[in-house]
Amino acid sequence: MDLLARCAATAGDGGVVRGGDALGAWLPGAPEPVREGLRRWVQAHPVEVPGDLPDIPGAGLAVPSPSGSWRIVLGEGVAAVLDHVGYRSRLDGPARAVVHHPVALTLTPDGDREVPAPEVVLGRGWALGSGVRAGSSVAGRVAGVLGTAAAEVAATACGCGAHSHPLTLACPRCDRPAERPRRPVRVPGLPVAWVRCDDGRVLPLAGTTLVGRDPWGDPDVAAGRIGGLQMADTERTVSRQHALLRVDGWTVTVQHRGGPNPTVVRPRGAQEVRLLAEDDETPVVPGTALRLGRRWLVLDVVRR
Repeated sequence: MDLLARCAATAGDGGVVRGGDALGAWLPGAPEPVREGLRRWVQAHPVEVPGDLPDIPGAGLAVPSPSGSWRIVLGEGVAAVLDHVGYRSRLDGPARAVVHHPVALTLTPDGDREVPAPEVVLGRGWALGSGVRAGSSVAGRVAGVLGTAAAEVAATACGCGAHSHPLTLACPRCDRPAERPRRPVRVPGLPVAWVRCDDGRVLPLAGTTLVGRDPWGDPDVAAGRIGGLQMADTERTVSRQHALLRVDGWTVTVQHRGGPNPTVVRPRGAQEVRLLAEDDETPVVPGTALRLGRRWLVLDVVRR
C-alpha cells in the first residue's frame, strides 16, 4: 500500500490527502464534492502552493513552508489543536492562520479534543496519525519528539485559547499578562522543553528520556516506556546510559546514571558547575547546559 493510500486508510469515515508536504483532511459526513475538491486541489499543488487556499466546509488544509511555519485553513465544523513546546492552543473554523514551529498539529471535528498518535511519516520530519475513534481526526507531529507526554497536566488557560505552565507570567502565544487569580485546569500533556545538542539537533522533550551512547540498551527505552537520545562518541567519554532527563508534569530534572565521567551541570550565567555522581539528581532551570563526557546539550525549559 502506497503512502497516500495508507493516509486515507487511517482516517476511517474521514479521509486524508497530501501532495508534496501539503496535508488536507475531510471529516466524517463531508459530501463527495468536498472530498473530490480537496483531493484535486492538494494533488495539483505538490510543491508550490498558491497564496489563496480554498475554504472548504467540513475540511481543513495545513501547508508547511521551509521556514517551519504552517498555513492553516479550516472550514465550518473543523478545528485545529496546535502543540508548541510549553503551550497548546486551539483554532476553530472557519478560520485562516499562520502558525510557527508547531510540534504537533491535529485537524479534528469541532468539539473533539482527542489528540491521536502518529502512524505515517510525512515530509520535513512530520508523522501522520488517525484519530482514537475511527475517522474522528488526523494529526501530524514532529518526528523525533523525546519521550511520551503525561496523560494530563495542570495548566493555566488564557483568553486567547492557549494553555501553558500554571506559573507563567505571560501567555506564550499572545504575550498577554497572566490573569489573577490563576485557575489551573487539567489538559493532556505536551512537550515542556527544547533539547539543543552540540551537533545541531534541536528536539522537543515531552517525557522522561535516557541520554547516552546506547540508550536503547536500557529495557525501559527498548520497551518504549521512556524516550532515548543517542549521543555518538567514538572516544567513549559518554557512557552507554549516561544521564536521565526526568519529566514530571512541567518539571525537568537530570540524574546521572553512572559511568567514569560525571554529568556536569551548569545553569545559565553560573560561574560554578555541579558534578553529579551516580544517582545524583538536580532540577533543570531554563538555559542549563549539561556536559556528558566530551558532548554537551542545553535544555530550554519554557516558563515565561
